[in-house]
Amino acid sequence: MPAPVPLPTELRLRPFRIEEARQLGLSVEVLRGRRFCRIFRGVYACAELPDTLALRAAAARLLVPHAVLSHVTAAALRDLPVPADSRVHVTLPPTIRGPEIAGIVAHKGVLNSVTTFRGLPLTDPAQTFLDLGRGLGLVDTVILGDAIVRHGFAKLSELALAAGR
Repeated sequence: MPAPVPLPTELRLRPFRIEEARQLGLSVEVLRGRRFCRIFRGVYACAELPDTLALRAAAARLLVPHAVLSHVTAAALRDLPVPADSRVHVTLPPTIRGPEIAGIVAHKGVLNSVTTFRGLPLTDPAQTFLDLGRGLGLVDTVILGDAIVRHGFAKLSELALAAGR
């Protein structure tokens, strides 16, 4: 039995595209082995990394680099109370065609209000509130807005102003 191919250090802590792995000397056969897991088509991660929303969000950004994490994903990354959704939601500018990739939901929108949270680009809390308020019921929308304000992500006046637009 041949010795296992050593894992490049730069691929141990983050998701990566298959092209990057090939450039570092890993074959597709090695990526399909036990030491790696496929997150999305063409994107892998070291199997030792926990399967978290943050990992899947970073993986999605490799496939859709112009996207901003949004909707349920933006709220869940901030630990806000939203319904569970294992898919990664992103918003793209209207001029960019969204991907058709299992596990990624692409929305279209103007990206005027983007923030960085834990190293990832997210819609700002007021925009996230608006995006989710369109689909949540009244009680869940109030709970979300309260949590945004309570955690200091936005002021109530900012949410009201955004909703008024």
